[in-house]
This record gives sequence, C-alpha cells and structure tokens, in this order.
Amino acid sequence: MFQLSVLALLAYCLMIFFDSWKQNQSITVASLSVQAVFVQMVGYGLGFLSEGWKYLREPQGTVQTGERVEYPS
Repeated sequence: MFQLSVLALLAYCLMIFFDSWKQNQSITVASLSVQAVFVQMVGYGLGFLSEGWKYLREPQGTVQTGERVEYPS
C-alpha cells in the first residue's frame, strides 16, 4: 500500500513537472512549479485543519460569522 501511495505521488509530481515544462519551456520553472504545488497544498491543508480544530473546540451556541446579520435596505 505504501508503494502504491509513493507511486501515485511520483506520478502527480511528474504530471505537474511535464505540464509546466511544456507550457513554459523551462526546466527551472517546471521544478519550481512542483515545489509551489506542495507549498500551496500544505498551506491549504494546515488552514483547513486549524479551522476544523477551532470549530470543534468552540463553545456551544457560538454565532458563526455572517449568521443573523441584518443588512440595511
């Protein structure tokens, strides 16, 4: 199972690399694209986990942002 996961991750990285290389005609930009994808995914993942943790730990009855907001007409 671990080998399959590593193979899938490697295939994903190669797809990103070759697509970027094809579009930009630069190996440097292609390698930076792979790094940028991982930075973006880690950032989104940490933000998602952080907000989920806050949601689980907030007291009952807390009003979410945007609920019961009265807008002037």
